[in-house]
Amino acid sequence: MLGHKRTLIRMVMLASLPLPLFVTVSEPCDPCEVWLEDVATHHDARMANSPLHLAKLNVIVPIVEDKLFAGFEAQYSSRRKTLAEEKTNSYLLSNLTFTLVDAMKNMDLSFGIYNLFNTRYYHPAWGDNELDSIEQNGRSFLFNLRYRF
Repeated sequence: MLGHKRTLIRMVMLASLPLPLFVTVSEPCDPCEVWLEDVATHHDARMANSPLHLAKLNVIVPIVEDKLFAGFEAQYSSRRKTLAEEKTNSYLLSNLTFTLVDAMKNMDLSFGIYNLFNTRYYHPAWGDNELDSIEQNGRSFLFNLRYRF
């Protein structure tokens, strides 16, 4: 619950800026996480593929009022244990998206760049996979067309 209060406080502070800006910040925090942190610190008893810390930041800024928006997202994940008791590296990913609302009647366009800085990161493998960790996608681009009827 404490994490949710901190998130709300950050949103209120940012909402008072004189810009038409939408910002959200997420970070999990509950009694279980505190217990896991204590156990992980002293005994390294975390489950496989279970990061101790996750955080996400989203910022959406209008470039042209009610028409063109830019969105930035940052995601952080701390190290995760693999099934072979090794650890993946922590990582920070950034994504950038531009959205054009009503480019034509009832049609929105968006263009996104995911893993903006081409961060090299891995997820623990699971099950009968020969690899202990699997490299994830580098920078990628997505064009999206949405038609509303």
